[in-house]
Amino acid sequence: MSQSRIPALRLDGPCPVFGLAVLSLAVLSLTVPGPSQNSAARSQLVETVRQVLSVSLSESEHFVVHLRGHSTGMPDITAPRVEERADAPAREAAEVSLRFERTGVSTFSVIGISPWASFELHRLADQTLLIMPEKKIAFRGRGETGDDHLDPDEFHRRLLGKHRGAVALLTAFAIDKARSLKALDDRSGQFRVNSDTVVACLPGERVGLIVSSRKRIVEGLRTLSIEVEAAPAQTRGFDLTGIEIQDVSRIEFERMVFRALRRALETFVPQLAPPAVRRGRKVPHGELRVVEGQRLALLHGSPAQIGKAHGELLGRSVRQTVDSCLYLVGLVETLRMGKWFPSELDEAWRRLSPHIPLAHKQELDAVADAIEGLSRRELRLGNIFPEYFHCSGFALFGRATKDGKLYHGRVLDYMTMIGLQHAAVTFVIRPDRGYAFLNVGYAGFIGSVTGMNERQLSLGEMGGRGRGLWDGVPMATLMRRGLEECKTLGELKSLFED
Repeated sequence: MSQSRIPALRLDGPCPVFGLAVLSLAVLSLTVPGPSQNSAARSQLVETVRQVLSVSLSESEHFVVHLRGHSTGMPDITAPRVEERADAPAREAAEVSLRFERTGVSTFSVIGISPWASFELHRLADQTLLIMPEKKIAFRGRGETGDDHLDPDEFHRRLLGKHRGAVALLTAFAIDKARSLKALDDRSGQFRVNSDTVVACLPGERVGLIVSSRKRIVEGLRTLSIEVEAAPAQTRGFDLTGIEIQDVSRIEFERMVFRALRRALETFVPQLAPPAVRRGRKVPHGELRVVEGQRLALLHGSPAQIGKAHGELLGRSVRQTVDSCLYLVGLVETLRMGKWFPSELDEAWRRLSPHIPLAHKQELDAVADAIEGLSRRELRLGNIFPEYFHCSGFALFGRATKDGKLYHGRVLDYMTMIGLQHAAVTFVIRPDRGYAFLNVGYAGFIGSVTGMNERQLSLGEMGGRGRGLWDGVPMATLMRRGLEECKTLGELKSLFED
């Protein structure tokens, strides 16, 4: 294997492809067999692992990391997550590719190709471009970039926060694991990671690894190659012929990509997520309790008092909810639909907000005002999110149940891939005006999709397909109004009908 094409690189440098290192570590830190004899193939594997990780975390201004794989389908982060049955028919795998090129101090390009979504992301000194050639659309941000920017300098330090110091230790751990892998045979150069997965060096002069699994490496992927190489000291060109260019805020553009990456890492590598609030505490008009590991928030008072206590008790988790709903889903939906997701949410809020009670708006704004660095707009758009994706539930009674009792169940059967479950909170709210109610939801979300009030009215919603139908009361607002305002089923039906 040639050693001349890849320069010596530091392990603690920044790079927007930190996820590549995480993926490599995840593969190599699985339970492995005991050590076997040393060989030239093993030495090559260990050296290649070191180079792949060091390039992925490099301070060099010019390098390339190229991922290629075969996937059985692009995961839909907004759909239920269902494990595949062992006897399910095999789905045809398609080629996918992601190429990252760093070409300067603050410039890079990312090229993604797949049957489901293809794109080019180019960061230049004066602008950031997201081009989707198949959809004939490009989003362009120019000017300042704000705090959550994509400049490669110090990128992984900003992305990982207090966990950045663990990078060198994890790299050393991965290299040590590579030394202990058992060779599949004496000739193939493949090493067994576990009973289903093998890893080998790329053939020829290429520097990189190829991982194959009988099951899956990550969602939908069964084979993956990671190749590193030197990059040209120039920015990759791009063609905007026949492409509609839509100008957007560069601050919002780079913030969405940055926070989407951070939230995805926190979801798939939970050790990187900030710890959830798991200790009880009190603030004026609110108390947070932890009951059998689950968070229970008790809030009371005026809309502004309830909102302020909500934000003070659950600020960090509110930030997670917003990053999941607005930025992670926003980036995926932008790529999938070819529409700027924040702008679509702005339009939804413009049309829905006249139908939201003033008290609810006051409470929502008070939550945002209580959390440093969170804007009212971000939280408002995050609260519109449930109007897109609805759930399922059931009601059983009479002969359908063993004891004839009524059982009402509610199933939040989606979104685990964006980490909403990490922000789950049960609220008991006693407003100054209206009935007290229990609301099963998420930090930062003031509407209701599941709840029961003190008059024993229990609500859960099902369905969906409401995207774009914004001229009316939001579903989550209507549900909460039912809990706050109604004492009988007849009143509730009248509210919904009228």
